[in-house]
Amino acid sequence: MQISISKFTGFVAGAVGILLVLVYGYFAYNILFSGNEVISAPSASTINTSALGPKMQKAASVLVNASDKIALKQSDLAFTQSELFKSFTDTPSDVPLSGSRGRPDPFLPYVAP
Repeated sequence: MQISISKFTGFVAGAVGILLVLVYGYFAYNILFSGNEVISAPSASTINTSALGPKMQKAASVLVNASDKIALKQSDLAFTQSELFKSFTDTPSDVPLSGSRGRPDPFLPYVAP
């Protein structure tokens, strides 16, 4: 029995074509129909406060329960009265604009003088 080269190449091309269609169909099915799992974003109600220290637990509980409030004591805000804290404030000064700004035609190539 003799096998012709043209029939053999046709058979190999057909088998490779069917294999490619099956692989493409498998990936298309996975992407279109099953897809990835939807990962829900963490919210304030999912915070596990048991892993935090006592002060952080209180702060996290305010995030979870909107009815809880944090009461700041005067000693907590005492640093705002110090001279160092007051020196960090920004006092902007007005900078006058100059009459000439940039080159007359910025689209011309720059030639160094």
